[in-house]
Amino acid sequence: MKAYQMIYTACGKDRSGAFSVWSKSVNVTKEECDEIIKLMSYKRPLNAPYEPTEEELKKFFPSQYAYIILSSGRRCVVKSSYIGKVYSDLDTRNGNFIIHAYIFDEIENFNPFFLDKVTSFRSSLEYREWHDNPPPASLSTEELSAHSVISEKTLHQYTEGEVAGKTSSLLQACLNCLTTNKAVVFNATEREQLDWYKVIGTLLPYPCLVKLTYSTQYSPQFEYSVIGFTPATVR
Repeated sequence: MKAYQMIYTACGKDRSGAFSVWSKSVNVTKEECDEIIKLMSYKRPLNAPYEPTEEELKKFFPSQYAYIILSSGRRCVVKSSYIGKVYSDLDTRNGNFIIHAYIFDEIENFNPFFLDKVTSFRSSLEYREWHDNPPPASLSTEELSAHSVISEKTLHQYTEGEVAGKTSSLLQACLNCLTTNKAVVFNATEREQLDWYKVIGTLLPYPCLVKLTYSTQYSPQFEYSVIGFTPATVR
């Protein structure tokens, strides 16, 4: 499936370390970028180190994923990753993150509940990209694909025994969102969240899945709220 792109991070066209859209496909509008940035700006978790090491980045700063329907009617899948220091020789501030979004006119044959399996998401810029070379004038249109097969072990884990009732209730709550203005919220570890999405993406019919939006690591303090399936911040 063909998808447009947008990348946002603290680099700046002048390499000052200012947050800005680093580059995007020509078909992506400013309004669409603004919506994505408002939802996906990464909030540093409570009690996480201010100047994390590489190991601490992996341990304390989980990636955020979302599937949203933009005001323009286009669909968007997006990943936000915490980086730490801004991309600049002039500034050494911390708090940088990178948002990589794929935007498409129509969604077909793509399961948005398996986003951690999309290997083409960028989680950083290379040194030559932010230091040596100017940002691309535009980003190309990409063929997007995702592995959407759940392991038999994971499926059994969430559909047998006591947890089966929770899975049934969660699926019904998601279906209720299709006909109401309500959201589903739950707490889980990062690994459990991603497993739950795979279960939902496997057991619900595809026409329902593409109407349900969601965001991982979601925090109520965000001004922007997606309608549909919105998990809570993992604590």
